Order: sequence, then structure tokens, then C-alpha cells
Amino acid sequence: MEKYPVVDTSGKKVGEIELNPSIFGFESRPDLVHDVVVWQRNCARRGTHDCIHKGEMEASSKKPYKQKGTGRARAGGVDSPLWVGGAVAHGPRPRSYETRVTKRRRKEGLFSVLSDKVREKKLVVIDSFGIESPKTKSMEKILKNVCQGSALVVADSDRVPVGVSTRNLKFAKYLDVAGVNTYDLLKKEYFVCSKEALEKLQKEIA
Repeated sequence: MEKYPVVDTSGKKVGEIELNPSIFGFESRPDLVHDVVVWQRNCARRGTHDCIHKGEMEASSKKPYKQKGTGRARAGGVDSPLWVGGAVAHGPRPRSYETRVTKRRRKEGLFSVLSDKVREKKLVVIDSFGIESPKTKSMEKILKNVCQGSALVVADSDRVPVGVSTRNLKFAKYLDVAGVNTYDLLKKEYFVCSKEALEKLQKEIA
């Protein structure tokens, strides 16, 4: 087990926590991380995009004007994709964007990102947030004390006050322990986690 510093809300070291080397000592694997992020983003797409094609458009089949003699391009109907208000040619159709990534690769991609946070000293473990009632200013002050950038915040027993205190901060996002994922870890520069939540996270994903 590796030791990692635990700080208080002012950023002062108050102790240490043991990190599981199989999780936080994993090799850096950008290829795995890429596959997992693509899979996550594809799962978030509904794929319900659609448009009216010529066969689906309700329009008169009458020829708008005679074939020759007008000086204009020939036209067979007002539903032509060439006409304003006409149908759409080769437009999007409903489809599934789902890709397949095995559970093992998803887990290893998460391990890779967590390990990179440790190597870059972008993991911040807080002894306790100490927020009993939701207050955005309190959370903003804590985050500015412990990190200098955007942050993904995770808590456990105090998740309600911490979560509500974080939701109005543009540079921070809150997640429960069960919601920690590769994409959100990459989007934020720092991973700010309570000691209690980190211990639970290690048990759940090991």
C-alpha cells in the first residue's frame, strides 16, 4: 500500500491514507482511456435524429410547370430536395451509436486516469469537508484552499450538503462515489475527495 497525504479544508497536511497500488499505481494507458471516453459519450447519445425524406413528404405529385419552353430547369415535383421547402436528400436517420467496451477495459481506463491524478499530484484527499448545511461560499473557499483549478468533488456521508454547495460553482462538479467515471475525471483538473469517500471508492472498484 502506498501512502498519500490527507489535508484539512485549509490545505494543511493532517495525516495519510493508504492507496491501493493496483488502482492508483496503474500504468498510463491513453488508448484505454480513449476507448472508454468514446464509449461513454456514445452511450449518452440518443440517436433519435431524423428528417423528412422524399418518400415520406406529403406534397402534390403534380408537375409544377411544363418540361420545356419556360427557360427554367426541369422540375418533377415540389418535394424535390433542390427546392426550398422540399425534402432532404441523404439526411440523418435514427440509429444507435452504442459501441462495445468490456467491463475490464472500462475498469482499467478508470484506473489509468486515477493513477495519472496521483502522479501529477492532482488528487486531493480532504479529512472532512465540515459542511453541515449547504453553502456555496463555504465550498468555494475550501476548493480555492486545496486546489488551483477545476475540480471533481466526491463525498460520502456528507454528500447532500457538499453536493448542494457545489452545484452552483462553474469550475466544480459533484458526484457520489458510485458515479465516479473516466470522462468526468478527465474534464476536471483536480479530483477532490473526502477520506471516507476515497476508502469506499477503493473497495467498490478494486
